[in-house]
Amino acid sequence: MKQKYLKLLLVTLSLVSLNIEAAGFRCKTGQHVKDGMTVKQLVSLCGKPDQKFKAIPEHLITELSSNKKTKVWLYLPAKNAYQQYLIIRKNKIQQIIRGTRI
Repeated sequence: MKQKYLKLLLVTLSLVSLNIEAAGFRCKTGQHVKDGMTVKQLVSLCGKPDQKFKAIPEHLITELSSNKKTKVWLYLPAKNAYQQYLIIRKNKIQQIIRGTRI
């Protein structure tokens, strides 16, 4: 009986670790970007964003709390991949939101 619970625990932990990794993406350069990275790290790995928003885009408002110090950067993907909206607060990536596939 203990082995059954141990196996269940191991499967659960492996699934949780997959979710943590899903909080990131690969930019056009092939580098992996994830929540918590600094803006400096992001720019050194992926270059400047394709677009910067001074105001939160309307289609993202439901995802975010209205915070005047929030920046939203958009990175366009290579062909057949998803746009990535990066929510930046205090010079760190706080959240990555997957956009539409291009």
